[in-house]
Amino acid sequence: EGVSPQERTYGFHAGEIETAYLLHATPSLVDTGAYTSNYIARVENPELLKPEGSAANFAWLTRDIAPSGVMGDPSPATAEHGETWSNEAGARIAEILVAMYNFEPRHGA
Repeated sequence: EGVSPQERTYGFHAGEIETAYLLHATPSLVDTGAYTSNYIARVENPELLKPEGSAANFAWLTRDIAPSGVMGDPSPATAEHGETWSNEAGARIAEILVAMYNFEPRHGA
């Protein structure tokens, strides 16, 4: 929740979500002065060829789009979002693990 459609679709690496996790868990690893924003495509400008998730994807390397390695926009990231999203992810993973533990195979179904 709270992530823009652009970031949700094309925030592949070191954007808002990953930066928020780091701001929460290990803020000393985040250099806020080095933020850059780079996207391989824009959601408001759909193209025939997409970077992923379409019938015809084009090949790309991160350095083709972002020499910094950032594929997204880290600037909206906050430690508070990082904490919220970490807790939500942890709760979801716990639910999945419990479901896996409780799973009973249905032979011959």
